[in-house]
Amino acid sequence: MNKFYNFWSILLGVLMTFSSCHVQKKNQAENTIIENQWQPLQTIDEAGLIGERADLWRDNRLWYIGKSDYIIDGFENRPGMHPWQGEHLGKWLHAATLAYNINGDEKLKMKLDEMVERLLATQLSDGYMGTYGESYTFMASPENDMKTKLADDIQPASKKANPAGSDKAPGGGWDTWTIRYNIYGLLTYEKYFPNKEVVEACKKMGDLLIEYYGEGKYDLTKYGTRNGISATVLLESIVMLYERTLDKRYLDFAEHIVKVSEENPKHRLMGTMLEKGSVVYPGDGKGY
Repeated sequence: MNKFYNFWSILLGVLMTFSSCHVQKKNQAENTIIENQWQPLQTIDEAGLIGERADLWRDNRLWYIGKSDYIIDGFENRPGMHPWQGEHLGKWLHAATLAYNINGDEKLKMKLDEMVERLLATQLSDGYMGTYGESYTFMASPENDMKTKLADDIQPASKKANPAGSDKAPGGGWDTWTIRYNIYGLLTYEKYFPNKEVVEACKKMGDLLIEYYGEGKYDLTKYGTRNGISATVLLESIVMLYERTLDKRYLDFAEHIVKVSEENPKHRLMGTMLEKGSVVYPGDGKGY
């Protein structure tokens, strides 16, 4: 028993050492150093079955996913096929960027550049970059005032998929969730391939979110699914946006997200963990 305990204690210590590496990084826009900014550790080549699967994913699957228009179609042809179709492109941009950093596959890089260009082209003048119909974006229904009561896993009747049908809003909403992953994927791409247009697009999305969910505005925890968790995961992306721009408005917005999250008893995840309480209840058990 002691040997078993000692093994896991040592392993945990090693993992904590590697996962807590932080560095000083000069912001690309200014000569300001952000202390203790988290950075991803350099990925190494794996061996054995795990390495083989990782290589298949980097060298093949990511390419085929990018080759499919599915991940961009919901943006270019609103509304999307289902309520959370928009999340996939941001996640793909994040993963494909990191994969290219390992394998240097120029074909994948060309697809990355293409997808970024096509995504930026879908942004509306107000900053919106999503897959929802105009009548049920988060701006139209900022606190889930939905007329159509559907489960969050039922797709709206897209006119493209069903020309005779109507474009109905899904119950709940994954619209801010999509924008969260847009910023996440685009800023990861921009970290390796600096691009002012990408930063400006992310700032426009951030500004639009502040306009609706900033201090004194609508309650972000009342939008989305899982008691608002699908909306407040914006937190990570807004912090990334602050780190990239050093615009204090984004830091203030991030702190506001924490505040409203902790003030909502159905959503209070961090406070519950700090008090060593059960995390089954906050966010309907779907903690991010």
